[in-house]
Amino acid sequence: MNNNTKIWLHGLGAALIGGGATSVVSAFGASMIDSAKFNLQTAHGVASTFGLMGITFLCGGILNTMFYLKQSPLPVVQVSVTKTETTQTDLTLVR
Repeated sequence: MNNNTKIWLHGLGAALIGGGATSVVSAFGASMIDSAKFNLQTAHGVASTFGLMGITFLCGGILNTMFYLKQSPLPVVQVSVTKTETTQTDLTLVR
């Protein structure tokens, strides 16, 4: 795997994680709006909060990944061409 492909995959993963990081903010926002349903004190509240975080992580991650793919569709392919040249040397003895 060449360096360009590694950089492209790193950017793709960063876009997915960066988009998914919004799920934490959405969980805090939801708990401020409806603290009875989205909280970490009851089993139902934990399930609702993590369910919201999971859906938001997935949607935000996919959206940011699509934005990244729009910007960098495929990694740049490097092509290297080497030229081999053969020379013949005449070795004659000079007296």
